Amino acid sequence: MDTPNIMRGTPPPIFMPARNYKFKVVGNNYLIKLPRKGSYHELDPDFFKEDDGEFNIFDDETKTLHMPSITKVLFGTCKYPDLPDNHYFAPYAFQIVDDGILMVGQVLEILDGGEEKES
Repeated sequence: MDTPNIMRGTPPPIFMPARNYKFKVVGNNYLIKLPRKGSYHELDPDFFKEDDGEFNIFDDETKTLHMPSITKVLFGTCKYPDLPDNHYFAPYAFQIVDDGILMVGQVLEILDGGEEKES
């Protein structure tokens, strides 16, 4: 049985513990364009229910970027990166474009501390 503070799912973008990690960049930069606002249910009626509500990733009035909405919209638009366990998508820029958000990032492969891999 789940306790109230324990959740299961994919968290929003997070910060890792402040350490030096051994990693390499895999591939090129990736650009992912997402709608800025709308209904989760309209994005993907098979994934979201009508009562999941609306999203507004970037609110012009409050100048607020809603990070948890990004994860949900990535799933709803089928743009969530499909990555192996030791790979992470690291967004490094968000740009407001027309009625969308352009997310720019890289895929990072976290290497074992003992590995000596060269690119």
